[in-house]
Amino acid sequence: MDNTGRTPVPGDNPGEPPDENTLDSSNSSTDSVIPSELPAIEDEPTQLLEAETQLLPTYAGQEDDLGPVQVPVVSSMASAQDEPSEPDVPDEIENVEDIPTQINTFDEPPATSYSDYPEESVYGGQDDVVEDYEDYTEPDDDAGAQGGIAAWDTYEERAPSYYIPPSVSPRRLQMSRRRRRYIFYIRHSVRARQAARSNALTRLAWASAIVTGAIILTLLTGSIGIAASYYQSQQAVVTSLNRTVSSHDSVRIYDSTGILLYQFSDYGAQHSISLANVPISVVNATVAIEDRSFWVNQGIDFTSIVRAAIADIQTKSINQGGSTITQQLIKQNVLNSNETFDRKLREAILSIGMTMSGAYSKSQILEMYLNSIPYGQEAYGIDAAASAYFGYQDDPVTGESAAQQLDLAQSSMLAGIPQNPNTNNPLLHPQHAHDRQKDVLNSMIVAGYITPAEMDAALKESSSPNFFHPQASTKNLAPHFVNFVEDQLSTMLQTGQLHLTRSGLNVYTTLDIGLQDKVQQAMKDHLYGNDRDDYGGHIRNDHLTNLAGMVVQHSTGAIRVFLGSVDYNSTTIDGQFNVLTQGPGRGPGSSFKPIVYATAFSKGWFPGMSIADMPTIFWDNGQEKPYNPLDFNYNEFWGNITLRTALQNSLNIPAVKVMQFAGVDDVRTMAMRMGITDWSGTWGLSSVLGTLDVHPYEMVQAYTVFANYGQYIPLYAIDKITDSSGDTLFQYTQPRPIQVMTPQVAFLVTSVLSDNFTRAKDFGACSPLFLDTTLKGGDCQAYLRQRPPGDPTGQATWPSPNAWPAAAKTGTGENFKDDWTLGYTMDYTAGFWGGNNDHTPMYHIDGITGAAPIWRKALLYAEQGKPKTPFPVPSGVQKITYSSGGVTSTDWIITGVTPPKDIGNAGPTQLPCIVFTNDENNPWRYSSGNCQGILKPGGGSPYRP
Repeated sequence: MDNTGRTPVPGDNPGEPPDENTLDSSNSSTDSVIPSELPAIEDEPTQLLEAETQLLPTYAGQEDDLGPVQVPVVSSMASAQDEPSEPDVPDEIENVEDIPTQINTFDEPPATSYSDYPEESVYGGQDDVVEDYEDYTEPDDDAGAQGGIAAWDTYEERAPSYYIPPSVSPRRLQMSRRRRRYIFYIRHSVRARQAARSNALTRLAWASAIVTGAIILTLLTGSIGIAASYYQSQQAVVTSLNRTVSSHDSVRIYDSTGILLYQFSDYGAQHSISLANVPISVVNATVAIEDRSFWVNQGIDFTSIVRAAIADIQTKSINQGGSTITQQLIKQNVLNSNETFDRKLREAILSIGMTMSGAYSKSQILEMYLNSIPYGQEAYGIDAAASAYFGYQDDPVTGESAAQQLDLAQSSMLAGIPQNPNTNNPLLHPQHAHDRQKDVLNSMIVAGYITPAEMDAALKESSSPNFFHPQASTKNLAPHFVNFVEDQLSTMLQTGQLHLTRSGLNVYTTLDIGLQDKVQQAMKDHLYGNDRDDYGGHIRNDHLTNLAGMVVQHSTGAIRVFLGSVDYNSTTIDGQFNVLTQGPGRGPGSSFKPIVYATAFSKGWFPGMSIADMPTIFWDNGQEKPYNPLDFNYNEFWGNITLRTALQNSLNIPAVKVMQFAGVDDVRTMAMRMGITDWSGTWGLSSVLGTLDVHPYEMVQAYTVFANYGQYIPLYAIDKITDSSGDTLFQYTQPRPIQVMTPQVAFLVTSVLSDNFTRAKDFGACSPLFLDTTLKGGDCQAYLRQRPPGDPTGQATWPSPNAWPAAAKTGTGENFKDDWTLGYTMDYTAGFWGGNNDHTPMYHIDGITGAAPIWRKALLYAEQGKPKTPFPVPSGVQKITYSSGGVTSTDWIITGVTPPKDIGNAGPTQLPCIVFTNDENNPWRYSSGNCQGILKPGGGSPYRP
């Protein structure tokens, strides 16, 4: 026993190692019993010993100067069952964090760090263990621990919060330390397994990365191949993109002065122009707001794509842009607008391929973009937008485009529209459009294109009330003519005259819209104004509801005026019906007679021979019945007169005699050669009076033969056709004229139809057929009285130097259903018709009051500024004085023809007795009494006012 009264046990003395036999003895005290198996770590209590209030005797250490320490008695370890056993390493412990942090087997609270213990304690200096360094190795011997036991009884003063019960045997201390070492081992093992697993995962990650990289590289290589293959398959489409863009251009029809008549814009208006005709403000504004890196990127902008992709992924939909100008061009003209990832991928491939392959330069790409991008208002391309919003028009004469006239304010406004042509439309959403314009101008400032001062000026201008001048894209200045041209385009395609694989045409026509507008206004004034008929009434009250007509330049065949009705938009008169070319035609009346006379002149007759205007019964082979016509003034007869007088005064009975001489078949052949190929009705003697229905268009064509001295030159409306690039696809070349009658015969007809002196007997000297602007001053009357030198009859063909020499003929259809005037000067041929589309008759209207006033005004408008050129006398004609049937006249005759004496059809000197009936097939008959006919006083003698 020691001086404390306690029997020492092995290990009590500091520095003395415990007896191994004692440790292993089965007769040891209960404190020294060691279970064969330790419980699992998680089964161990966090505090194995609990302090009691009983105090043990004082134990004084051998080397301590400290006073006695009162140690509480620990009674919870009374048996071997309380001895802790060494636990197995549980398999489920995979992480260090799963190991209990409190491993004390005594009453000591767990330390946060072993550095909290005194260095000389068994726990001292073990921070490296607590920190779980992987290179930590637990010592094999217990010397350090045993050496510290002797000092534990003095530990209270140095570490008063920890108490080492002196009653605990060294064996138990050793087991506690083993437990701690075992826990450290578990920690180390778990850490090692974690490290091994981490290394394995790292190796797996690297292997996966390498494999993934290889796969990506393979896929990328394959994708590049697929992309290249896709681009190759679309290369033809890409290389023809410029033609694709231009093919969407509207077909535009211009008049002869370059005024746009109409553009076919069923799918929107588009006008392709070169980049040189686009102002720099449009270029800079577009690049700044749509694709700031356009001039340097390779067709796509990766930064914008990533930004857009992130936003699209977040919203799980494609809402963001990121498309470059090149991509938008591809989307608009090659692919479609469906917002799918597949389409965007193909769009990117084509954009990169088109840019990097050099298929198009940046300038060409921008040009195509600006020509095709939608700007709202059914306008595609900047040029169409300039017209739609600001009213600018292309000038084919100077070459200035509509877009070229845009300033900065207008350019920036238009540049903001394509992002969303609906919401950015300034005519529909002005505030939104102005906000968008500010964005455009700010982008231009950032890009260095403009200054803030220029931005302020542009915003001020765009805020003015008259900033916009919108134009209707469907306005048609000449609807009947445009329809006529459209039909001709179709014919040209069918006949192969025009090889057309795309639209986007610029059609330059022969029409003079300025002249046509004047003529159309004259028509309206005549029908609805204060013009009067021969009976003193107003035309507007004579049931004359419609007029139609043409003016052509007969030397070339160019159509200058083409009016199918007085008002295309009138539903009252069915104004869309084109009287000039549609339907079965209209009865030309006496305007057909010159064709018959020309046939007779070609057979030897001439204007100076005589013919009898007396009641005559004919046998009409065509109609297979007797035919006994009357003149317009049915009860008046002129007796023996010249053919000149008969034609100029439009007498019917002499005309039938001329038809009988010329022959119906030969007249029909002559009419066809002159251009009349479409008629309805039966040919016969009555045809000379205009009983066939023909179109005004063909009647005008026939009269151009007279004006061209017997040459047939076809009428035409299309002068040139170009594509949107300005390349000429068609150029009209005047065909070689066809001589359908001799110049001498044509001149004989012209000399008669231009003889105002002769026609004055029936129409008056100052009729609408006299092209003198001074009619009210009596100029026509004054010169009519003068006899040209060498003309014994006093015949004056061109009586006034103030008048344009003109040849003209009127015609009145059967039952006053149609009214005509056709004629020509040295420059133009004109033909006008008046009547009703429903074929109802007019009242108080004849050939000189219905259509003639419009014919006169039209030619006076057309001749303004042109010389008053008389009809030249061709070689092969001469004047002779000839007597026939008691009538003597000086007139033209074809040289070399010596007519026999008294040639012609001479009638009786006395008018036979006739009576008139109400039977239109037999309007008169011979009678022995009650004579109703009158022989016109003076007969064929010259008119004297």
